[in-house]
Order: sequence, then structure tokens, then C-alpha cells
Amino acid sequence: MTEKIIGVRATRGAQMAFVMSSEPDLSVGDLVVVETPPDRYLAFVALAADQIVALPESTNRGAVVAGPASLDVREALRKRDTAALEHARLVVGSSVRIAEARWSADGGRLMLDVAVGEVDCATLAETLEPVFRAEVRCREIEERTSPA
Repeated sequence: MTEKIIGVRATRGAQMAFVMSSEPDLSVGDLVVVETPPDRYLAFVALAADQIVALPESTNRGAVVAGPASLDVREALRKRDTAALEHARLVVGSSVRIAEARWSADGGRLMLDVAVGEVDCATLAETLEPVFRAEVRCREIEERTSPA
């Protein structure tokens, strides 16, 4: 079976990665597991093999079709992120608006998105690192407004 290059994205708007796949019938929108040693992550096919005209420089990753076990893992990670978000909100109180919390793949780092100007990120990290027993990174984001 020959391997073909496909383009995948972890989330909509994320940077595209080109990976080798031995799966013959992948199409745009299919969910695949991308192996990047030592990690694996779920991604959506953004470019099928027949849509790629020029080959990218490097393709050192592999992709296989995601099965029910992979989807269960994705759901477990989503629940872990939601639990971290709720716990962080409880610890810091309602004075700080935390929009999103994401754990790194290895579980050693928690990334938080907070509203601009509401808190010093270094102080927030110092407060939450002992609680989560992990490195906490903070990113300030602008509040979204609806178009006029």
C-alpha cells in the first residue's frame, strides 16, 4: 500500500500540517490520529491527497483514521479542560474573567485565556501553580464584539 501526503489541522484556523497516510480513502473533514513522537493528537483532514499539487518540504508524521477509542480520549481531554476552567474560576473568584483553559498534551502545563487588563498574568500564574501542581501560562485576549 502506498503512502500519500494529506493536510491536517488540529482545529479550525490552526496551522496546517502535512502528514503521510497509508489510508486509501481519506476525504476532507475525516478525523485522523496524527503521530508526532512522543505524542499523538486528533486532527481533521483539510486537504485530501488528490488536492495537494506541490509536495511540502518535510512530512515526518503519520496519520491513521480515528476510531471510537480516539474520540473517547478527545472527550476525556475536553472534560479535563472544562474541569480545570471551572476550578480556576473558583480559586480566583468572579473578579477575573477566564475564557478558556487548556492542558498541554503531557498534562504538565495549563494555558489560560483571560480578559485584557483584568489581572497580571504573572500573579495569576503564581496563584494557580500550587493549586494545579503544574506550570500555568496566561494569555490576555480581547473581548469579542458583535459586528455593527
